[in-house]
Amino acid sequence: MGIKELREQFHEQDAKVSEKFHKNEGGLKKPSWGKILITWFLVLVIASLVFGIVFGGLGSTNNTEYFNSGESSGYGEFSNVPLKPTLSEAEYKDICESISFKKLDKNPDAMIGKNVTYTGKVVQIMETGGITEIRLATDGSYNDIVYVNYDGTVDVYEGDTITIWGEVLGSYSYTSQANYQITLPEIQAWYIE
Repeated sequence: MGIKELREQFHEQDAKVSEKFHKNEGGLKKPSWGKILITWFLVLVIASLVFGIVFGGLGSTNNTEYFNSGESSGYGEFSNVPLKPTLSEAEYKDICESISFKKLDKNPDAMIGKNVTYTGKVVQIMETGGITEIRLATDGSYNDIVYVNYDGTVDVYEGDTITIWGEVLGSYSYTSQANYQITLPEIQAWYIE
């Protein structure tokens, strides 16, 4: 049986069902049930798509988006690198919280996505490929160090005191030159002064 025969069978069955439920009143032909069902299905699909596009981001409280490349991104060993927030610089700085290093260091992975600000002394700074990596001693304490990433270069040097505004990325681990495993809280800085 070909497509043409199947189509004819469908129309015959549709006409039989439609005859039972639709009376031809006043010579006007009523639409078939099959056409009504298909029309409603298409309306629901289109409405769902429009609703998803218009209201899809309302439940999100995070102000950044992520890409997941699966490749080395220049930010250490993680693959979720946030994209810059859509807020203005002043708005973003206003939402950043000053969280104690103790609280951040206790469980950085529980604070992923939190917008924070820290002031501290630059212990180490490296610029490669347009990315700046900083080890920052918060409040000048060399025991309270955060690992900071920044897209771009800055006019900052070791020993300078800076303030950063950014997003917690979790824990960052690396092996020191003395072969010790070191884990620090990691922050993606969006602004540095």
